[in-house]
Amino acid sequence: MAMHLSGAPCFRLTIAAVSAVAAIIGTRGGATFFATGRDAAISALAPVEVVALGFDELSAIAVDAYGAALVTDRRAGTVTRIGPAGFRQTVLDDLHKPGGVAVDEAGRVFVIEEGTRVLRLDAEGIVSVVAASVRQARTLATGPDGRIWISTRREQGPEFEIVQLEASGALTSFASGFIDARGLAVDETAVYAAIASMTADSGHERTTLARIPLRAGEDPGLVEPMLRNTPRRPYGVAIDAAGDVFVSGTTGDHRKEGSGVILKRRAGGQLDTLAAGLRDPVALAFAPSGDLLAVEKSGPARVLRFRAPPPPEVSAPPFTNRRPLRIDGRATPGDLVRVLDTSNGTQALAATSADPATGGFTLETPLAANRETHLSFVATAAGGRGLVGPARVARVVHDDHLPRVAITQPFPGTHVRGAAILRARADDEGSGVASMRFMQDDSLVATFQNAAPGQPLVAAAVLDTASWTEGPHALTVAATDRAGNTAAGAQLLVVDRTPPDTRIVTGPPERTAENTAIFTFTGADVQSADLDFTWRLDGAPWSAFSASPAAEITAITPGLHRFEVKARDRAGNEDSTPAVQTFTVTALRIHILEPAPGAAIATETFWVRGIVESGGREVSVTISLPPEFRVELSLETLPAATEAGTFAAEAPATPSMTAVAVTARDGQGATVTEVVNIEVQSRLTAATNGFAAFPEAGLAPHAVRFGAGAIENVRYSLDLESDGTTDYDGGSLAEREFTYTRPGIYVATLRTTTRDGQTATSRTLVQVYDRTVLDARLQTVWRAFKGALQAGEVQRAVMLIHTNRRAGWQEYFSRLPPALLGAADTVFTDVALLDVGPGSAVCEMMRDVDGLLYSFPVSFRTDVDGGWRLWQF
Repeated sequence: MAMHLSGAPCFRLTIAAVSAVAAIIGTRGGATFFATGRDAAISALAPVEVVALGFDELSAIAVDAYGAALVTDRRAGTVTRIGPAGFRQTVLDDLHKPGGVAVDEAGRVFVIEEGTRVLRLDAEGIVSVVAASVRQARTLATGPDGRIWISTRREQGPEFEIVQLEASGALTSFASGFIDARGLAVDETAVYAAIASMTADSGHERTTLARIPLRAGEDPGLVEPMLRNTPRRPYGVAIDAAGDVFVSGTTGDHRKEGSGVILKRRAGGQLDTLAAGLRDPVALAFAPSGDLLAVEKSGPARVLRFRAPPPPEVSAPPFTNRRPLRIDGRATPGDLVRVLDTSNGTQALAATSADPATGGFTLETPLAANRETHLSFVATAAGGRGLVGPARVARVVHDDHLPRVAITQPFPGTHVRGAAILRARADDEGSGVASMRFMQDDSLVATFQNAAPGQPLVAAAVLDTASWTEGPHALTVAATDRAGNTAAGAQLLVVDRTPPDTRIVTGPPERTAENTAIFTFTGADVQSADLDFTWRLDGAPWSAFSASPAAEITAITPGLHRFEVKARDRAGNEDSTPAVQTFTVTALRIHILEPAPGAAIATETFWVRGIVESGGREVSVTISLPPEFRVELSLETLPAATEAGTFAAEAPATPSMTAVAVTARDGQGATVTEVVNIEVQSRLTAATNGFAAFPEAGLAPHAVRFGAGAIENVRYSLDLESDGTTDYDGGSLAEREFTYTRPGIYVATLRTTTRDGQTATSRTLVQVYDRTVLDARLQTVWRAFKGALQAGEVQRAVMLIHTNRRAGWQEYFSRLPPALLGAADTVFTDVALLDVGPGSAVCEMMRDVDGLLYSFPVSFRTDVDGGWRLWQF
């Protein structure tokens, strides 16, 4: 078979005598020449150089993970290590005809000696026999998984088989039917054998390269012929990083000088001649760099290196939003450049040829969507016919998702009158945020680079709005990730330097007896629809700003008062001229309606009723008692029922009385007293009994019935409020129901007239309470009581208990430790008003006890001073 090279730079090596040392003498047109005195030359598709010579009879070669070659000299009986820099070291000697050599992943060297046993040289320098009964072993190889494969000749005939060397030293037959299996190579998928032929060959068809598939846990697959009839005498076999198989051998007469060749059988079946003009190329091995090392057996015996092309130079960005990605690069002119995806296994993505003149190339590279792709760029010399160089690796993250942008300060629609801080945050789960830009309307404010792109970018800038026109402005924040995706967020910022105008809408009259005043107000502002307000009374400190357009002021003392209010807009501008209103609160007043001044009292008891004005403050009313009753009743004054500005009580009379005095007292201790002169007769009669309201007390609206005794043939005349108005006139009072719609203390008057014209007058008390007002009074007492206990102030707490029960509770609470008093709020929970009676009220307290909800009654009664106090809890 005639071998020739064309279409690519041809590298030539001229060989001198065996003892000569080759030397580089020059370069020309991309070809390198090694020359001596004799014109037998190697032509190759790769630069070739002599690594070492001076051996007797080389028989095999292997390369370790560091790129060092190990060669066996059959005649010298040695194994020599040749470092990448050319340094030589004999690692084994005194061997008997060493043959094949191999190196496993652990760096252990395996050597066939005398064709019968296999030696192992450990990294520590220990030599051991791993197989001692190999029959006519020819060569061996190690696989990626560490298994050792040996070609041996069978006992009878020329047939060779391939066996696997077990860890125990046993040999297991793997495949057979080969004639003169001279070279072995193994990858993850198969065992490759360079053979003279197969026993199954017929005619002139000879298999010279065979592939035996490896199947996990199964017998090997059928032998696959890869080359036939070429080379004529195959010797060595090696597999490159791309999975292409290289075979060395001779063509024609092997005894003829320069008949040696190295062939490349590509995965697609194409056959190329890598090199020609060699002498007895008996073995091949690839270095980690992709260089191919070849052994010439003799004449002279030497080690050659065929240089792989350098890795391509590429401009692959680490991040992109494009698919496919255009990648430009440069390689040796004419090289085939491929890009592989090594993210999960190896997958070819694209290929092209480097420009024959410049070496430039462009690859349209597919990428996995929105994740990282591990790319490997590999150049194969001579347009794919030569050696595969080392890979140039790159990692490219594809990301077509937009980053997330959020303006965190100011809030959308914020109003400012001066400088403002613009703060934003951007993050991206894909390639990471690279930069962020701040813009005001169409003007760039600031640009920020992310020093840690894998982390969110938070940035801030101060906006000087002094030169901005008043009104809304657009704030835009744009973030760009490392893949080039840009997202933006925008909102409005309103510049406002003009203060609002404030106006009072409603307020109390110029003079009022109420001690509570309610004001409403409003404001006007060009930029702000929503305003906040602050107010003060009588020059006190301004209240906190609030959006409420109303203010309720309580507990106003009598006298002249000045109310001021001013508005503040959303930018913080305040009205410098507050709105003002003045008003006067009159003092506490009381007026006795009954008895009238100078009234004659003829009964043992008489009714005292009237009105009290307190300006909305809680007030109690008491009636002074004559001295004789003070001792008898142990009271200085008689409390009157009080509600909704009215009061009433049935007071005892004595002939010594000349006047009745009624005193009103508010919660701040202020009092007012009114005195009415009366004339009490010397002889008093008992007041008429038998007239009563059912129920006597209730919440407005309050429905009652009246009972007046079982008297027949009587006509009833009923005045519900003793105001001179007859509310019922008829003969069947018991069946009638009357409703008091308004809260207050009422005295109902019943006049009965018999058939014979006799008349009688009876009176009774009806107490009608305002639920909201009464509940507020009781809640105030209850909260004050709990608060005093929690603070450990027992004396203050018991003053909120009715006088008749105060002493016992004072003794009880005084014995409790502070911790229990402090937990009063957990025992005494909130109360809710349930019902009222004459001078009494009942509330309900709910409390969880061991997971069950219990109801407890809490009752209040009016005390001797007319105030509400706790009665039962």
